[in-house]
Amino acid sequence: MIGDAACSGCHQVGDFAGLLEDLFKRTGGFLPIEPQTACTLLDRQGPGQGAAVAFRSVVSRRSPAHSLSPRRSIENSSSYVRARDVSYYLANHTSTLHIRAVSPAQRPTPPRARAWVEVDLAAIRRNLNRVREVAGAHVKLVAMVKADGYGLGVRRVLEAIRPAGPFGYGVATLDEGLELRQLGVSEPIMVYSPLPPDSLARCVAAGLIPAVSDLETLAALHRIAAPASGPRSAIPFQVEIDTGMGRAGFHLDESATWWSEVTRLTRAGLRLFGVFTHLHSADHPDLGSARAQVARFDRFVRGAAGIGPDVLVHCANSAGSLRLASRTANAVRPGIYLYGGDIGDSDNPPRPVAAVRARVTLVREVPPGTTLGYGATYTSRDTERWAAVGIGYGDGLPRALGNRGWAIAGGRRLPIVGRISMDTTVVRVPGDVSVGDIVTFVGRDGEAELSLEEVAKSARTIGYEILTGLSPRLPRIRT
Repeated sequence: MIGDAACSGCHQVGDFAGLLEDLFKRTGGFLPIEPQTACTLLDRQGPGQGAAVAFRSVVSRRSPAHSLSPRRSIENSSSYVRARDVSYYLANHTSTLHIRAVSPAQRPTPPRARAWVEVDLAAIRRNLNRVREVAGAHVKLVAMVKADGYGLGVRRVLEAIRPAGPFGYGVATLDEGLELRQLGVSEPIMVYSPLPPDSLARCVAAGLIPAVSDLETLAALHRIAAPASGPRSAIPFQVEIDTGMGRAGFHLDESATWWSEVTRLTRAGLRLFGVFTHLHSADHPDLGSARAQVARFDRFVRGAAGIGPDVLVHCANSAGSLRLASRTANAVRPGIYLYGGDIGDSDNPPRPVAAVRARVTLVREVPPGTTLGYGATYTSRDTERWAAVGIGYGDGLPRALGNRGWAIAGGRRLPIVGRISMDTTVVRVPGDVSVGDIVTFVGRDGEAELSLEEVAKSARTIGYEILTGLSPRLPRIRT
């Protein structure tokens, strides 16, 4: 039995199959047929306190739509019940509900998958909404989805972000912007890395908005705009200003020269869409240098002619969005925080988004003195059990975790031993771990957790690199 519920106005239900049968007989829309597929249900009064948690039961569709109330109906074309529909029914028909979350071993995974990445779309939405709450409803939100949605799959990421209605999206490359257009994104798409001159025409043709950091790129953009005429055909662009990052942007101390050229060409076929800078240390404990950057940026914006209220003004990345305030900005552009990355703000911890899991493919018991892996960097001290797990650095698991990282199986933290190979990682395990068991390398299993930041620290890197380094051969599974 996975859980129990007491329904006001109905009989006591002893398990979820019975609960679902009762619920969906009343709605007439769904009928449970076997207890195998994962669905979500709202835990209103149990340990989750409002969180959507997983349980197992297959449901099948009986008819196109059935009314739950005069204003709500179930519309579901897959084998998943939408949490908001079921929770609405429960809110009106049950007095108590207690649900135990399903463990990773019970969650649905791709058939025969050796390893995969789970992506919690609800957590992405929660993190985005938290940025919006802190920044204020009047501030425009540009969601950064570069590097294939920070390694989590841009298609999946868009499923979470698009319903929240961001002002636009940020990418790093032309191809990333073109992919968003192919996926049907119609909102503004801003390319933030400098583009080669021969890519500008394709960028403009796709309706993407390039960033300009030098007069040569500005002139090349103007040459593309020259054949067109009229304000409706003006090409939008953003000006990047270097306030201390150093890698790109116009130099502030030369603004008298380049800003006059920007304003001149803005009247001759170009349209100033945005002005921005990038903060280099907004996630550090000491915010002194980041505040100095914001102050330099604000001084420029206040003193520059031609920056009207319709121009996007922004300097805040994830950390800046939650920890700093600009007097002139009207937009923020969060990135890593949306995907569960820490930004040094204990008051606003992100909800974890990604979990990396793999299956045990082989278990061996070895005698003392057995060497392991390339370079034989580990030797068993006693009789030990080693589990070969189907994931390696070819999948994006950092090689640096060998002999220093951890994994979780059955709710227990277990050491990674030996060097990580391209396709296999070995974990020292107790006697109850078997072939086919699921091992977690990032994420939670029961009471044990390996956070993104802990894994990054063990690998001597950052959470960004862990996520964006995940290989395409790992399927991304929405949860």
